[in-house]
Amino acid sequence: KASRDKGEDTGFSVPDIVSSTLNALPQPLVLIDPAGQLLFANDVAVKLMGVDSWPEIGEVTTLADALAALEGEDGSISLFTAKDEAINLDVMITAFPWKDGPVYQATLSPGSDGEEADNRRAVGSKKNTEKVTSAPLAADNPAISSPETAGDNVVSLRPEKPDCGPSDEELRAILDTATDGIVTLDAKGRICSFSAGAEALFGYRSAEVSGKKFSKLLAGKSRKVISDYLEALSGSGLAAVFNDGREVEAKVNNGGIISLFLTIGRLETVRTRAGIIDDGTAAFCVVVRDITQWKKTEADLRKSKESAEKSNAQKSMFLANISHELRTPLNAIMGFSEVMRSERFGEIENEKYLAYANDIHASGGHLLALINDLLDLAKVESGKLELNFTSVNLLNIIDESIHSLQEQATANRVLVRKSAPGDLPNVVADMRSMKQIMLNLLSNSVKFSPPGGQVIITVKLEDNGEMLLTVKDTGRGMDKAELKRALEPFQRVERTADAQTQGTGLGLPLTKALVEANRAKFTITSAPKKGTLVEIVFPTTRVLAE
Repeated sequence: KASRDKGEDTGFSVPDIVSSTLNALPQPLVLIDPAGQLLFANDVAVKLMGVDSWPEIGEVTTLADALAALEGEDGSISLFTAKDEAINLDVMITAFPWKDGPVYQATLSPGSDGEEADNRRAVGSKKNTEKVTSAPLAADNPAISSPETAGDNVVSLRPEKPDCGPSDEELRAILDTATDGIVTLDAKGRICSFSAGAEALFGYRSAEVSGKKFSKLLAGKSRKVISDYLEALSGSGLAAVFNDGREVEAKVNNGGIISLFLTIGRLETVRTRAGIIDDGTAAFCVVVRDITQWKKTEADLRKSKESAEKSNAQKSMFLANISHELRTPLNAIMGFSEVMRSERFGEIENEKYLAYANDIHASGGHLLALINDLLDLAKVESGKLELNFTSVNLLNIIDESIHSLQEQATANRVLVRKSAPGDLPNVVADMRSMKQIMLNLLSNSVKFSPPGGQVIITVKLEDNGEMLLTVKDTGRGMDKAELKRALEPFQRVERTADAQTQGTGLGLPLTKALVEANRAKFTITSAPKKGTLVEIVFPTTRVLAE
């Protein structure tokens, strides 16, 4: 018991700079653990108990036991000091987290006499007195007295007008090392103290602003923001608990305006716990941080984003307009070349002319496909692509796509096969865009697979309810850099850009955009000489019940 009260090693230690600050406080203050073990007592508490150092408190008093009996709640206690003097104490308990559990801070103040004393938790000294009835602490104990009876060497718990600034030069030095500005205000919002950080931010010396309204340092609408902020904190509602800070603008001494993030907190003490006291003492603590550069960076980023969005919209508009303009003459070229190669109005005697007509029609078809891709990509990027979501059978779309590309696959000697159960549920998707997705993927796989290669399409319902569609080929494959390039519009992988594998560079980017427009997830993996795998996952919300 005695060794416990002496404070044996619990892993808790008070740094010197903190103990110095606590020792400078005018109230008796002790720290205990949940079991009642005394961890620290400041100088006023040591003097109150009539001992020379805080570990001795456990040897001659049962203060720790009395505090433990309160079980972490505010209350009152009575006990004997080391000099067998009976005292009454009111206790305010504050818990704060530590390594393996909470540590309790007990702030002691003079208790009352008479009937209230009879209801106290009574704990004796070494005499093990069961009940203690005594005079109030301020009257009986020289360590804490009223201002009228206190000597020069006595610390009073009831100062007539406490100093509103820091109580210790060391504490002042700690606050002045902070780069943020720290300001204390009285109940009317007047400045009590102004840290070095605040002086640097506002450009005023502490003496220049002391006693002035803090709101005078702010600009325009920010003054009302602070007024409302202080009013909310003065009450006891949710606004006093949920404190998220405010962004304000301040006027500095050189006439400039700076942006600040400002947080205000109530200074909770024994005196002010029941509410803010308007006696000129510090009631609020303000912490201000200069966010001028952050706001400038934020504005620059917003401006860059808006500029990029505007440029992208202009690009999409240009692509859409130029595509429509190209379609009109292209339709005529395609129509007339079709008439010529079909020899609808008579036989073409020269075979070269017939070959030219076929070439014109093929090139026109390639250009038309490019224009269609450009239009679709522009619509997706601008959010104007119109999709008609219906119940879609993926197996039917796969079969149609395989049929459309079978001739090309046979010419390239590439085997295309499907692996899927026949009882799969439908998905919610746009029929037209899903056909375009499948044709793009199969066309790429067939185009870039060597003779004898394979393209395997699988569809299955996952255990978690998602629908998985994969297209895997045994083609050339791509490394990470090439894959990244292939997913960018108008970019082609150089080592595959030959006459036999010509393309627009829009296939994969457009396919990915269309998949995402259908509320599905697009994933592609590839490796040189190992082929490419594309996975399309429809979430459970897009899979219809069987």
